[in-house]
Parts: sequence; C-alpha cells; structure tokens
Amino acid sequence: MPKHVIKKLFLYLSHPTADIVKDETIFKFMALRNSDSDKTKSGSPYICGCTDTWDPEGRFNSRKYERDSNGIRHHNTDLPITEHREYLFAYLHGGHSIYNPRLTIQIDWSIKENGIRFPGDCSNSSSDEYAMSDSD
Repeated sequence: MPKHVIKKLFLYLSHPTADIVKDETIFKFMALRNSDSDKTKSGSPYICGCTDTWDPEGRFNSRKYERDSNGIRHHNTDLPITEHREYLFAYLHGGHSIYNPRLTIQIDWSIKENGIRFPGDCSNSSSDEYAMSDSD
C-alpha cells in the first residue's frame, strides 16, 4: 500500500488503550483547569466543585452561583448535564494542595479520584466507600 494511503488510514484508526484513557475524568478535569473560559470563573460549577472538595465538611452538591449587587450569592442547582459534569470533574480531582519546596511548585489536583460524600452523610472517612463505580 502507498504511504499516503497508510497515513490516511491511521488518522481514522484508534487504539483501545487510547480510547480508554481519553475518557478518564482526570483528562477532562485538566482540560477544564487549563482552559481560559468562563467555565473556570468565580461562581462556575468548576469552582463550586473544587470548593466542596477543599471544605472538610463539603458534600457533593452540584451547583453554580451568581452574586447580586450586594455581593450575596444566589445558588442554582438546576444545571444542564454539561455543567453538572464540570462540577463532577472538579469535585473528583480538585481540592488537593501540596507544595514541593525542592521543585518550588504547588500542586492543587489529584489523579486519584476523591470519594463522593452526599448531603446527610456524616462520616468523616475518605475511603473508597463513597467513590463512584465505573461498572453497572
């Protein structure tokens, strides 16, 4: 087969490992984290998800908020699926803050997913008991 035909074929083929990896939530989180859009601005579902993870009493409660002229927050929990997923990615991977003095870098995310704690859950454990499952 000519090389130009082979190259075109490779553009349409994918590798099973690449298909699995590209659907991982950490990559979706990093894409959001590194975006320069309104998706990471104050009050966004992304910011709310990170905030809920940082808070020791934080519970999974997907939402976004806007501030009125007096600075009071007005939360909206009726989110479209895309914004709910932005909250989820931030909640699962945000909230860890580690400073490495040797490398002088601050890391504020985790590859391993955080466990999900729902409102009314009074346990303080961070075990995998509350983590979402990939299986049905």
